[in-house]
Amino acid sequence: MRRLQNGSTGEIRTAGGARSTRRSCCRSMTGLRRRSQRGLAGRRPARDDPGNRRRVVTVSLSGDRRQEAGGRSSRKASPASGVFISGAAAVAIALVTQTPVAVQEHQSRQTMSVVDVSSLRELDAAIDRRLRTGDLRTYRSQENPFLPGRRTERLAQYHEGLPVYGADLNRQTDGGVTTSVFGTQFTGVNLDTRPGLSMEAARTVFAELAGPAFELTESPTLCVLPTADDGYALTYRGTLSDMRTVFIDAGTGEVLFEFSNMREQDSVGLGTGLLGDLKKMMTDPAGGAFLTRDRVRPAELRTLDMEFDPDRFFDRLLGVVSGDAPTSDQDLSADADNQWEDGAVVDVHAALGWTYDYLFTQLGWAGIDGNNGAVDAFVRPFDSTALVEQLVLCDAGSLSGESCDRVQFLVSFLDNAMYFFPATSGSTGTMVFGEPFFLTRPLTALDIVAHELTHGVTFFTAGLGNTAPPNEPGAIDEGFSDIIGTAVEFYVQESGSGPLRADYLVGEDSASPSRSLRDPQEIPNAVTGVYPDHYDDLYRGPRDFGGVHINAPILGHIYYLAVEGGTNRTSGLSVSGVGAANRLQIERIFFYAWATLLPAFADFPITADCLFQAAVELFGASSAPATAIAQALDAVGIPNTVTCHDVGGCL
Repeated sequence: MRRLQNGSTGEIRTAGGARSTRRSCCRSMTGLRRRSQRGLAGRRPARDDPGNRRRVVTVSLSGDRRQEAGGRSSRKASPASGVFISGAAAVAIALVTQTPVAVQEHQSRQTMSVVDVSSLRELDAAIDRRLRTGDLRTYRSQENPFLPGRRTERLAQYHEGLPVYGADLNRQTDGGVTTSVFGTQFTGVNLDTRPGLSMEAARTVFAELAGPAFELTESPTLCVLPTADDGYALTYRGTLSDMRTVFIDAGTGEVLFEFSNMREQDSVGLGTGLLGDLKKMMTDPAGGAFLTRDRVRPAELRTLDMEFDPDRFFDRLLGVVSGDAPTSDQDLSADADNQWEDGAVVDVHAALGWTYDYLFTQLGWAGIDGNNGAVDAFVRPFDSTALVEQLVLCDAGSLSGESCDRVQFLVSFLDNAMYFFPATSGSTGTMVFGEPFFLTRPLTALDIVAHELTHGVTFFTAGLGNTAPPNEPGAIDEGFSDIIGTAVEFYVQESGSGPLRADYLVGEDSASPSRSLRDPQEIPNAVTGVYPDHYDDLYRGPRDFGGVHINAPILGHIYYLAVEGGTNRTSGLSVSGVGAANRLQIERIFFYAWATLLPAFADFPITADCLFQAAVELFGASSAPATAIAQALDAVGIPNTVTCHDVGGCL
């Protein structure tokens, strides 16, 4: 078992590879429509391909610029042929057939997992030097919510005053002494930071990309974007009201990379859910009726009912997400006698409350943002049959222009559930639970609601971003949402099989399950046939946003094995889990890693190191939880840096 053998810590590694912000929870569909898209292609490295291995290198955090004497570099630091995305990606409904991006990894990207004292001393001094020069800047610093006296500091990399996308360091201290550093950085940035396009010209490009139905939501900002040819490009970064963040070349206006800002997938009332189960709902009496607003819990939870009006939903969603038109009583579902019968409204509103209770009572986390910020969730956004009829008219040319842009946007919510990242300060983001078309029921089951809300928790903790395929940070984000969705099921429901029973399947109470944490290979997907349960089988292609849902079960399987124990089907390695009665130990390890250790662009190896370090810090190196995590990480084949030997040995 590699993780249980002697190993070296303090490694800084170079990888041979760059937030989605729209992810559907768990539904893989054959699409009604798919727009043509262009992207760079690449082969999947074989298991024994040296190009697929990580190289351990000895480097410092000194910030090597490699600047040529006598002048600036060109605006682009390598040939212009390599880009993350060529052309603008469009909104489509097929969950696993979208967003083509470059497949190769950036060779100047370095990852680090450092926990031993001797390596930390030198690294810590280098970080402090770069903080003084401005090459690193602190963007968040917070107390450790679990261990008094400890602090987490999150750092971003800058080049000549501009942020470098995809670089992020997470430094932990105990009484002012650094205890660990995890993260990524880019070396050899040699770039002229003077844009060829003016700010006004950039605005014009973004306006054209937005189209007639949407607009640029804020002023573009300059940043450095690592490109797929191992170079760097000066870009303008802008966010559009259709929930896309787009990077354009600051010299030509060409789209280089984009992602969506959505993650897909006082009175007590009584409601009936879609499966006929009775649920208590915390509602708010107002104006002679009861509204879906929970003011009993410290965080206000609001279920917004659009009553199948697509125009109303479109306008209210953009208004709520942008902060231009916050929610009001008119957005809430209302009932005269507090006896609720619409199953989708009942399921979502009750599940929001249960998820809040789990996060607060079991993990010590206050709501979605940790500060009891209000939570909004849209239900009944449109009539799915009528929407598809409009889509057919758009395809036939009978409808066009802004109307079809709206239809294309709304179609992404069919058979889907999503979380939208906050677009303004003070917001906690927004969830949408769309209507079924191919499915028989909306995706409003307990684990799906908890899954979507957990995307918001990740935003406010680790803040995981997106990279070129394989998009490991995105898959890790999805995997964590699967884990917490499952944990909430076990918190609320009795374990077992069948409807309304807690298990290790995702979304089984809304339709057929979409993923399995128990055995990822037992459920097929439309792209690879089976989900991988081992890191060697990581999907590395461009579909599914770079494999965010396809690769997610690798993380979920770690959780299952660490709790229940068992044998990984691919490796044949067995794990001694902590047992179902102690599942909270494993859940707290995951949350501790997310809240305090995990950097924003973590890959699976960095995540593995953070999980093991979290187990050691919470329970000790020789504890059963640390051993279970170590064995589970080995079983799924994730390369490790931090080992049991380095921290004093496991059981």
